[in-house]
Amino acid sequence: MLRRILVSLSSWLVLSSALCGAAFAAAPGVEIHHARSPATPPGSKVAAVYLEVTAVQPDRLLGASTPVAARVEIHTTSEVDGVMRMRPIESAQVTPDEPLKLEPGGMHLMLMELEEPLRMHAQFPLTLHFQHAGEVRVEVQVVAPGGGHAHH
Repeated sequence: MLRRILVSLSSWLVLSSALCGAAFAAAPGVEIHHARSPATPPGSKVAAVYLEVTAVQPDRLLGASTPVAARVEIHTTSEVDGVMRMRPIESAQVTPDEPLKLEPGGMHLMLMELEEPLRMHAQFPLTLHFQHAGEVRVEVQVVAPGGGHAHH
């Protein structure tokens, strides 16, 4: 009985480590958490990526790249006269005292000219480009449409 419990516990630890590793990446001074992208319908050429960046010193997210899209843009969302608008921005500041949250309805990454639709439960590599930390690679989890909110 004890052996069965230990085997189950070991299996759970391996699985949870793998899942956490896919949603977490680090470089000197920068950590990426909860990298996710909602699945897209057939024919879609754009997708959003949401994640959280923490840093031990000020840094700047300059952009990103991935093999699943021709380009990646940093976008911000704002409401103007009751209409939600997205626009690209050149970079985003990361400070030690406040995580940079790329989330639905706010700042996010836009994948442009997708090679193929993003399928739920898949994952893909994304390389974030920082001014000081350099390149940070993370695996993005494809979640259910409308599932852009972080799950802890």
